[in-house]
Amino acid sequence: MNRKYYLLFLTVLFSIPPVFAQHKPFLENIYDYIENPQMIGLGQEEGHVPLLPYASVEKALTRLPENSSGYLSLDGIWKFLYAVNPGEANKEFFSYDFREKEMQEIRVPGHWQMQGFGEKIFRNVAQPFVSKPPQIPRYYNPVG
Repeated sequence: MNRKYYLLFLTVLFSIPPVFAQHKPFLENIYDYIENPQMIGLGQEEGHVPLLPYASVEKALTRLPENSSGYLSLDGIWKFLYAVNPGEANKEFFSYDFREKEMQEIRVPGHWQMQGFGEKIFRNVAQPFVSKPPQIPRYYNPVG
């Protein structure tokens, strides 16, 4: 793996746990977090213009992100955890000692339903739950 991508990966990896650790009370009862209309972005990056640096004018004129040294594709095989509802999700997924052996793999980009997780939901069929905002279904509400 290219050294700069490895360093980027480590930076992202080690910056995730502190964000969740400081909000541990929300993780103790995930529904308090999910159903809170005031909580709209935990650890979310501010919006910005997606500018990419290019090494030359010729590369910039191609307008292809992969020609930039600042571009990193996230496509590929990712580790994936599936749960029937938020309450069943593993709350330690972000910890340093989490076992990846418990995780399965999924192709990104992709739909987890098309890769064997949960059930397929089609737009011409009624949703399999009743919506009463801000409350969410507790029994069946798949998360990944």
